[in-house]
Amino acid sequence: MRSWLACAVLLVPGMLHASPLVGWIRATGQLEAETPARYTPLHLLDAVSTTVWCTRGADALSEAVGFGFTEPVKITRLLVTTGNDTSEESFHAFSRARKLLLRSGETSVTFSVEDRREPQAVPIEPPLSGRSFTLEVLDAFTAEDPLAAVCLADVIPYAGLTALAGPPLRKSLGFQPARADLLGPWYSGPDGTPDRSLTFFLDGSWRYAPEGAAKVKPLSGKWGVGSGQVWLTVPGLGKVDARPKVNRRPDAAGAAKTKPFATLTFDGSVGELKQSFRDRR
Repeated sequence: MRSWLACAVLLVPGMLHASPLVGWIRATGQLEAETPARYTPLHLLDAVSTTVWCTRGADALSEAVGFGFTEPVKITRLLVTTGNDTSEESFHAFSRARKLLLRSGETSVTFSVEDRREPQAVPIEPPLSGRSFTLEVLDAFTAEDPLAAVCLADVIPYAGLTALAGPPLRKSLGFQPARADLLGPWYSGPDGTPDRSLTFFLDGSWRYAPEGAAKVKPLSGKWGVGSGQVWLTVPGLGKVDARPKVNRRPDAAGAAKTKPFATLTFDGSVGELKQSFRDRR
């Protein structure tokens, strides 16, 4: 009897180790950037098929979606809903993602989905482990209009049986321009070999840490947006007005379809964060 009770205690859901939910998501571009709330990549995490992310144009290879976590996770499958599933008409009016690649570090898995309006479970074999991941669309089911953008409604990662996005995350997915601009990792130091990263998470936390130095305690705090203004809590300074400046510019080639990157600086008393960051390694 005691043995059975011990097993029962170990299986109480609240006592099981919980994998962290997706902490940030960012795309290199999106359709109708002038109205960013409509096709924001945040829609990929809500498990609502009528909210979608679409590429800037028909060339899906020109875009990528990055997402990450506060701690390393092992992704064993994805639940993918392809296309603009707002309606039957919109599903066919836009191109639909067909073949995708999921990458973490130097490891990647390529998979395909069918051309249908429902979530599709995709095993990730072998599973991918890491803190940051990149999703790329390699091929699409083409709409009647060959210039139509390529769309995805949902990409929900799982660790075993645990969904790492979807309903538990929806309260954090509301679109706010100032907030969406900051989400994700930013890097400082030499181009290509950054020495530090500053990451803003959906749960309202931020972390500033040396790259590759796992044993060094990161600098961390809270952040948020109020009345369109960004604030941070900075150790030793308390709550401060961060006044971020995000400057976007294209790659050196200057071509319209190259993946843009941005630089981030802060005005105000932000301590060690008073420097320039960029959003790609």
